[in-house]
Amino acid sequence: MKSTHCLLFVVAIASLSCGRKPNPKAQQDAVAALPDTANPLPESSVTEPPQTIALKGLTTSAEPFPSHRLRQGFYYGPWDDGYQTRWLLLLITPSLQGITYYNGDASPLCSLQMRGDSVAFLTDDLTYWQTDQHFTFGFVGTLGSGGLSGVLVMNGGPYNGRAFPTQFSVLPTDTLSTAIDSSREGVYASVRYIAEAGDLLGDGVLVVNTNQGVAAFYTDFSGVPAGPFPADSVALQGDTLELTTRLYRRTAAPSRFTFTLLPDNLAPVPDSSVTENSSSPRPLARKTSLAGLIQDARAGNCSHPESPKPGE
Repeated sequence: MKSTHCLLFVVAIASLSCGRKPNPKAQQDAVAALPDTANPLPESSVTEPPQTIALKGLTTSAEPFPSHRLRQGFYYGPWDDGYQTRWLLLLITPSLQGITYYNGDASPLCSLQMRGDSVAFLTDDLTYWQTDQHFTFGFVGTLGSGGLSGVLVMNGGPYNGRAFPTQFSVLPTDTLSTAIDSSREGVYASVRYIAEAGDLLGDGVLVVNTNQGVAAFYTDFSGVPAGPFPADSVALQGDTLELTTRLYRRTAAPSRFTFTLLPDNLAPVPDSSVTENSSSPRPLARKTSLAGLIQDARAGNCSHPESPKPGE
């Protein structure tokens, strides 16, 4: 295992920022003051059943038995900075490794730790596009039947040290039939760069299969990328995708989009007459498959130093 784990409980409670000259004495004091709730998940093989992986190493007599298990699938949660509601998407793989999907970019989850129903994770660098600043998110919370509840703590960026309450809903994928057609899964986009203004304009959609059927997450490019906004409803017929989602505010009126999903990297012809809520489909080309997205994310390099383990 790479030495990329950061102790989230230290980050969230002691306000220490991973990758920023840690104070060893402060870390030591913070760790000593914490309950023993941050044992990392063991390395595991993708060939092992998820249920077995989730329990292995977590059910000894010295550790609480979990009431729930982290499921393979997509966890999506909002955070509100007062300007708009933003979303963070996590993909948990069969081996209980994770990637994040944010503003159209995928990156590795640098740390994922569980003990009982307590969960902590740390993201790789993310970008706050409005100020062009980089930050990481540390999450501390609990696992329930419907997902994850807790707080996201921003390290760096415009809200350094601020905690955002969040609730991650889950779309599991652990009981998908092998007969499910995965050929439509992946990231579809049509984005153009306006050099004069330095703006990105267009649309992006992540399409995935879940236990509940097809799901979609929309990224809006209106100057800078924003998303992924979860779709409230999704209909996929052939190569036509229809979805509704609430942009920028969870209380916003639903916006409806219709897209034509094109083969890999087939450049769509821009149509300026196609606007939001238009009945004319917008053409989007597939930029990568879901497997390709996971592979690209895992190629990322978490730059955070190894943190002390509990009790050290």
